Amino acid sequence: SIYTLSGSYTWTGTNADGCDSVASLVLTLTGNSTLSNISSCEFYTWNGNTYFNSGTYIYNNGSCIDSLILIINNTSSSSTTISACDSYDWNGNTYTASGTYTWTGTNADGCDSLANLDLTINSSSSVTDLVAACDSFAWIDGNTYFSSNNTATHILTNSTGCDSLVTLDLTITNINAAVVVVDDSTLQAQSFAAGTMYQWVDCNDNFAPIAGEINPTFTTQNPGYYAVELTLNNCSLLSDCFTITIETAIDILDSYYGIQLFPNPTKNDLTLSLDGIDVVDIVVLDVQGKVLCQSVMFDQERINLSSYVAGTYFVKIITPAGTKKIRITKH
Repeated sequence: SIYTLSGSYTWTGTNADGCDSVASLVLTLTGNSTLSNISSCEFYTWNGNTYFNSGTYIYNNGSCIDSLILIINNTSSSSTTISACDSYDWNGNTYTASGTYTWTGTNADGCDSLANLDLTINSSSSVTDLVAACDSFAWIDGNTYFSSNNTATHILTNSTGCDSLVTLDLTITNINAAVVVVDDSTLQAQSFAAGTMYQWVDCNDNFAPIAGEINPTFTTQNPGYYAVELTLNNCSLLSDCFTITIETAIDILDSYYGIQLFPNPTKNDLTLSLDGIDVVDIVVLDVQGKVLCQSVMFDQERINLSSYVAGTYFVKIITPAGTKKIRITKH
């Protein structure tokens, strides 16, 4: 028989004389020697001893010898310094505040991998660009605006390297510089926006302001060449100059200048013929006296009536010597 355990064993047989023979065995078995291959992180405890370094170790218990081939792997660590705008995603987490953060994972050796993050969070910013301009405004986005706008935006970079959202709050002031010749002694500015200031000037006197003439309507008994300077929201605009003269008899005007409009009747255009004067003010009126157009015209210039309906019109010709109205028929 083969015995694998320590103990007392008895065997009964027959001796040479043919009688019973009893044999007793007191058996003590000692352990076999062992060899172990171990990988561990940082340290390993074996047979009451703690090992911190890789190597081959032997333990003799008096009966047998145990051998240990030990590999010690180390925990790893890393540090990262980051600056980010508003937030930062790291190892599955989103951070919105500056600070030092730690994450523990597993390295290639199966040991702990400790990662440290030194994080600085900078903030994006937003500002409003408040602007008041006259007629138009060229902004940092490369566009030119001709009307008020409070929705345009543009992204710049602030001092921390993050986005700076700029919103334009723009107020554009457009001044209507039109002037209507009401009659031979009165001019009427057509800009009636609240806050508009008026100053009538003498075009023949280097645009000198006329004392006390600060209303939309200007009436004078002094023949001359006049305009109005309009001011609104720190924006100023000077109108065209217009001739004011007291109505004189047509024969007196004709004695100074030879003025004709032809053909009359006309289908589309009227040609202005001047003799003795280089330039005149022209006002076209309907039969009710409504001003349809007005302009400064030179000899042989044309008045375009193609957009007017057929009917009767008046052309008022204003000169320093007086005013002349000519009746026109359009087919």
